[in-house]
Amino acid sequence: MRKIEDSVRAMRLMQQSIQKMKLDLRGMTVLTEAASGYFIVTPLIAALAGAQKVYAVVKDTGYGTVAELEAYLWEWKQKLGFSDEVISPIYDPAAVAGQVQIVTNLRAVRPIGEEIIGRLPKDGCISLMMETWEFRREDLDREACIKYGVPLLGTNEYDSRLDIIHYVGMVALKLLMEQGIEIYHSDIALISSGKYEKEITDVLEKNGAAVHTYDPVLKYCKNDFYDTLDHADAVIVAEQDTSELLIAEEGALLDAKLFRKIKYLIHIVGNLDYGSLRKYGIIKFPAKEVSPGYMTVTTDYVGIKPVIDLHTAGLKVGQAMVEGLRRRYSLEQVRKYTLENSPAMDF
Repeated sequence: MRKIEDSVRAMRLMQQSIQKMKLDLRGMTVLTEAASGYFIVTPLIAALAGAQKVYAVVKDTGYGTVAELEAYLWEWKQKLGFSDEVISPIYDPAAVAGQVQIVTNLRAVRPIGEEIIGRLPKDGCISLMMETWEFRREDLDREACIKYGVPLLGTNEYDSRLDIIHYVGMVALKLLMEQGIEIYHSDIALISSGKYEKEITDVLEKNGAAVHTYDPVLKYCKNDFYDTLDHADAVIVAEQDTSELLIAEEGALLDAKLFRKIKYLIHIVGNLDYGSLRKYGIIKFPAKEVSPGYMTVTTDYVGIKPVIDLHTAGLKVGQAMVEGLRRRYSLEQVRKYTLENSPAMDF
């Protein structure tokens, strides 16, 4: 199971992020997950920020067994001096929902349905540790939130205290180099739009690459995109603004045959037809096949800092919602208060 290798740096980054976000969870109980690798940090951040109780859900996953995850959490509790009274591993999130103010939408807590939402106290809320465009109905019952008056907001990754978007460019850089693409003086075909396109282009061009772009939203090419496909060193797909099928033999914005001379297709996010890629010998990297709307890799691919900053910010969004609820604001007032006092993102 993957673990954090530099615990001293991780502890320093958690404290710095808490201070930067002014995260203060005193008097609040948090329901989150205990996960492998970098994702163990969420319950730790909550406890370091003064949460009176943190429930960390543990589940068997492809990343670790319950026994491994419990041992990993215990190891970190020992390092930070937290007892079971502060951070408790649990298996059934619904069983504790009535005590919880902040629910995170992380993997082990999901799916978050009426059995959790309907039991939350009057000052309970749900904070998405991601932007709202990433929301998936199968993960969380938004209608139940409306039914029970539970506020639900996302986390704005473009907030100046986070700037998570910059790491997307670093992810592209790392993926290319792992496939032996030197970047400098390389021709890179990029299928992307909006801020993803800007960040990836900026990072690659600053490192000497020529970037040739197809924008799937505006349907335009830049810097001879089609001509470049005959000799491009790699193609990157990083499209989050449209769910349209990007590459396929039929019915897509781009014909898979156009990419038959390119060995590596670097995929971050975007809708692909994997059968067409295999037919034309196009190697997707990383190889994992993901459903439309899911990312093959996220910003944790480059390191722990974006995970710590994003999850601290998500908890700050939860803090603000609880504060608004405890002031007996209406749901609309809670929404406005949270957007003004945290890095929140609305739907």
